[in-house]
Amino acid sequence: REGAARRAPCRCADEPCSSDMVWEQLFKGKWNKEQAAGGADQRQGDWKQQFLVRLRRLQAAYQAKTLPSLVQKLRRKDGLPDLQKMHESLRIKFSLALSPPSGGLMSDGSKVKHLHLRSESVGIFSTSVLVRCSFSNLTFSPPLRLHVRARSSALGSEHELLTAAVLKPSDKSCNCIASDEHFMFIRSSCGRALFCVWKKDSTLAGLFVSMHHMHILEPFLATGPQAALETLAGRPGPDDIDSQLGLHDYSVLLTMHSSKLEVFSNCFYKVAVDKENAFGATRVHRTCVLDQRAADEKRPQAGAAARAGAASGEFYEAKVANFEVLAPHESGGRPPFPCVRPPQLVFQSLAFKSCLPDTLFVDATVFDEHGHICWATSMAVSCQSGGASPHESLLAARRFAAVDFDREHEGQGDAVRWLCVAEHGAAQLVVQLEYGHLTTPGDDRQLPRLNAISWHPELSFLDAWWGSKYASSAR
Repeated sequence: REGAARRAPCRCADEPCSSDMVWEQLFKGKWNKEQAAGGADQRQGDWKQQFLVRLRRLQAAYQAKTLPSLVQKLRRKDGLPDLQKMHESLRIKFSLALSPPSGGLMSDGSKVKHLHLRSESVGIFSTSVLVRCSFSNLTFSPPLRLHVRARSSALGSEHELLTAAVLKPSDKSCNCIASDEHFMFIRSSCGRALFCVWKKDSTLAGLFVSMHHMHILEPFLATGPQAALETLAGRPGPDDIDSQLGLHDYSVLLTMHSSKLEVFSNCFYKVAVDKENAFGATRVHRTCVLDQRAADEKRPQAGAAARAGAASGEFYEAKVANFEVLAPHESGGRPPFPCVRPPQLVFQSLAFKSCLPDTLFVDATVFDEHGHICWATSMAVSCQSGGASPHESLLAARRFAAVDFDREHEGQGDAVRWLCVAEHGAAQLVVQLEYGHLTTPGDDRQLPRLNAISWHPELSFLDAWWGSKYASSAR
């Protein structure tokens, strides 16, 4: 592909890159001489055609046979799918494209600016990929459209993964989640992209794009055998025996990370619905609610009636099932799950370095009782301080007391932080972080501990996945 692309920039490169001698060396360099002798037609000429035919044949075989087998075999120690190894097996490279809205022109007169990312700009985590990029020699002025594409050299195919709008800071719908003296950090409506904008002239200084492995793998698996995608994220068949269908035996994999390092990662097993408050209504502050429906049209979605209730107002309201992933610690004890690093996000430009405390990326992966992924999301999130949670539900009202005498407030600021990940029409994840425990004596840096986690899938989302009728029976 690279050899064929080099002939495009100028006519001088056209003849050398089309030379049969060049393609013969490429063929023999990619496959050893024994394979070349057995697999290539030894007549003179047409080495380019032989190279492309063989490459396409191998890519087709990989998609038809090797990939479904890898989806079956690549498993973690607990038996759940190893998404990071699946991603690595596809040998994916990412590229970005920035363009003005409505077919306008860039400052240099071009319609679109393509950026091919180096490996240093792409961070691979256990459940997601983070693309980070800063613009020192390029000037981009919002409004813009961002396109993220991925190409798999193992499959020979390319897909667009994400399209997001880069809004002006003055736009009313702009969602600024953090800022400092130099930059504003604006989150896209889907939550996956975080744009760093200069305060002085509102130009784009850089960006972060966080994509869950499932969102990357899905378009590549969808073009191959159906069994591969069904093994990873296939909906379960009908079940008339289980009276608690879809209300037990979930596994919740939670990962929090900065731009380069993981802050927390753990999988919680045997997650079941809260027996005392199985169903109920929730209210989430609208700043926490993100919409990923446009990028995930194939996933189960809530009906129009369920989405209509959140059309306006300061809060997003939905009917949900209440799952307690991690119960709050008992009085007198410490929360058992500490973070290994401070939750913060660092953005580095040529002149300035911004460190945003309580801002990070959260990856949530929920597996059903069959080990299939039923909900996967990756978002940029800013912690909310104070005692009041941005999420209101019967479970939260019963579980979280207004005063906890185990926390030490004096001299340590707010002891509680809240992380709320809410996806419009799908589910909500609420994490309570508790400070007040120093890492080592004499160390002023405090590492929070996870005190409680709850998961609240919308009833219409559960019905779409399991074929149940909880939304109608819970009224």
